[in-house]
Amino acid sequence: MPEIFDIINSQGIELINNIRANLGATGTNATMKTSQSLRIEVKQEGTKFTLQLFGRPFFMTVQTGRRPTPDKKPSREMIDNLKEWVNARGRDESAVWAIATKIQQRGTRLWFEGGREDIVDPAVDTFVNDVSQGLLEAEADNFVLKIREMKWQ
Repeated sequence: MPEIFDIINSQGIELINNIRANLGATGTNATMKTSQSLRIEVKQEGTKFTLQLFGRPFFMTVQTGRRPTPDKKPSREMIDNLKEWVNARGRDESAVWAIATKIQQRGTRLWFEGGREDIVDPAVDTFVNDVSQGLLEAEADNFVLKIREMKWQ
């Protein structure tokens, strides 16, 4: 059982590394806050293992975009986050209110275009494949060891 935990945990760390690499490769890592907020938690309850991926609130908007919320005004938190974002991109901070208002009215361009599938999705696919492969290899090794033990008895 510890072997299964170790496989899931090590591949979970790779999952985070792959998401971070994808954030960088797609240019969606301006402030690095989303990237730095990612962490995993692996738990075991009997024979059941769970892995949870945590990140800052709404971290999936880097893949899905943000939908419009025209009935609301931009929050102080949204304005502060946009200020950091425009500063990190070397843009004029005076446009932050206009950007926030436009996002509230129309959503982000990414949301309008249907999102993307090159940040989290491929990292999760790799995680699933690598965990499966690791578990198969561990079971194959255990099987071979049992056969060898039986052969000499």
